[in-house]
Amino acid sequence: MTTSTARRSPLSGLRRIRIPVFWSAWALLFVLMSLWSVATPLMASPDEPSHAIRAAAVVRGELVGDPSKSVVGATDVTVPEYVGESHHLPACYAFRPDITAGCEPWPSHDTTEMETTTTSTLNSPVFYMIVGAPTLVLNGAPALYAMRIVTALLTSGLLAIAFAAVAGFASRRFALIGMTLGVTPMVLFLGGTINPNPVEAAGAAATLATMLLVFRTPSPGRTLWLRLTMLVVSVFFLVNTRSISLGWLLAITAVSVLMADWKIFLAVFRRAASWVAVALIGVIVAAVGLYFVIPKGLTQGANAVGVGSSPYGAFLTTMDKTFDYGAGWIAQFGWLDTPPPGAVTVIWTVLLGSLVIAGVVLARGRLRIGLIAWLVLFFLVPPITQASLVHEWGYVWQGRYTLALFIGLAIIAGVSLDDRFGDRVFPLSGKFLITALVLVGFAQVLAFAWGLKRYIVGLNYTTSWIDMLTHPQWSPPVNWVVLTVLFALVTVIACWAIYRVITEPRKTAVPADRQSVTEPALGAAG
Repeated sequence: MTTSTARRSPLSGLRRIRIPVFWSAWALLFVLMSLWSVATPLMASPDEPSHAIRAAAVVRGELVGDPSKSVVGATDVTVPEYVGESHHLPACYAFRPDITAGCEPWPSHDTTEMETTTTSTLNSPVFYMIVGAPTLVLNGAPALYAMRIVTALLTSGLLAIAFAAVAGFASRRFALIGMTLGVTPMVLFLGGTINPNPVEAAGAAATLATMLLVFRTPSPGRTLWLRLTMLVVSVFFLVNTRSISLGWLLAITAVSVLMADWKIFLAVFRRAASWVAVALIGVIVAAVGLYFVIPKGLTQGANAVGVGSSPYGAFLTTMDKTFDYGAGWIAQFGWLDTPPPGAVTVIWTVLLGSLVIAGVVLARGRLRIGLIAWLVLFFLVPPITQASLVHEWGYVWQGRYTLALFIGLAIIAGVSLDDRFGDRVFPLSGKFLITALVLVGFAQVLAFAWGLKRYIVGLNYTTSWIDMLTHPQWSPPVNWVVLTVLFALVTVIACWAIYRVITEPRKTAVPADRQSVTEPALGAAG
């Protein structure tokens, strides 16, 4: 036996099995979001009944509906009764974290059509057309869970594009750490529910990461076509969520151009593929913009909090509450009535805060300017938006609406540090990376278990973790212990995969004339 053979690790054969970043990220994120979808009671997420009703109506051809006769700011639509009754499912425990989900009735299978209301009409119908498809072939609880799974599929797929793009950067260590921190428990929780918010955030991450990849990394041969295809797909899903997503696209484009490598940027626009992508994106944006500018005849009415307030006062009030919205970036479960354990907030604040501060202090040139510009947007967009809406709609801004900017901040901070330090290895850097991934994994699992506890025994001074075993008052379709173990296992695998990609040596570049679409054009294959 040779020395090399004797020292070969039992995992050496496994390490030779290479799965592209895109597919592995999509699979892992999809499983995590699907576990959240099963662990969360039906309709137990922000405005989920309204989004479910809109989806069921749109897929049946009712794209808008008529202004509601009974609910100001809503539209009347016709949907199957099992969807229409979803408004009433969480009524007994929503906004009451001390009450378990045991009081929630199970949805019926009644497909009789009924008229009900939805407040989601101002959003693009595209997301709802896709998510509502399961209601054409299923009914009752299976249909509602299937709608959640479709949302998870879209959200995880877009995040996978972002991970693959980041993995394709010339230097990627800090950017991958930032991307990992951008996928907070809130993103996974929302990704397992019926809501366009996670698709919007994931689409923004995919658009930003892919645009930076195209503008900062050479794209020889057909690689550019593949990358631009992924960019067009990302933009399509980003802008087909809420009207503010057009603003996210504008911000992403401006900052990406600012942070571009000018030689690569100019070379990209000398090729036909770029102009084809620009034309397609232009058509997509124009079509979506047309829907958003068509009057819907809706107004929130005087019953909303803050209607009639001055824009200046709303601006100052929202600025004051900037960090109060932080729970919506990191974790805020249920109907935004369940903050996470303090440990989750501390871990994310310390890790991401350190990354952003290091980027602001240590980055150089246009990368530093881009990061600061994004920070300014991150803090000013909520108060400016709220000020523009408060007179007619009242105080409507929520922390989760900033998730698109939040993930972008994490990515840009990482890119700026990679530009400064490249692949330089620092003393103890490996140990710090392992520690960070362990903390992130622990926080994800703790947040998941906490979400289950809220619904199984409630959050109050009289219940404990032991009560989840001895006195459960609600049970998800799959035993909660099984769900938690599976979530922990997949989280460990995901953290291990991220560690491998970060620490894997970069490949020698392949000559342009030998590249093909089967090569890892979007990201590394590790």
